[in-house]
Amino acid sequence: AVGRALAYDARPNETVESMLTAESAPERPAGDVVADNTPLGEWRATRQQHDDQHQRQHLSACRLILTPTSLVERDAETFALRAAWRLSEVRAIVRNATEVQMLAIVMNDPSAPIGVYLLARRD
Repeated sequence: AVGRALAYDARPNETVESMLTAESAPERPAGDVVADNTPLGEWRATRQQHDDQHQRQHLSACRLILTPTSLVERDAETFALRAAWRLSEVRAIVRNATEVQMLAIVMNDPSAPIGVYLLARRD
């Protein structure tokens, strides 16, 4: 299927015409991770975060979106950007051997936390 994605930032005095003009403009910031927002795949997920200080597990609904150049995490309800990584920053996406709906995102930077997600569906 061929489609077009439109990213929208809530800005005062923004019009539909100016958003469409900005979206179709070929100039994009060179370092912008989410500039190429053509989705190749999107998955509803639940992110697991561990709070070491309080020894608690936090769960939050999100969407994982794969584009040609990046992996993006957005809030499931508001679609607000939570995180974005260039694919070159991702070392591996690892599926859990026993929990088929669980996966981990491992970054090249060893100090970066491993993101753990539960997918609504296996694939």
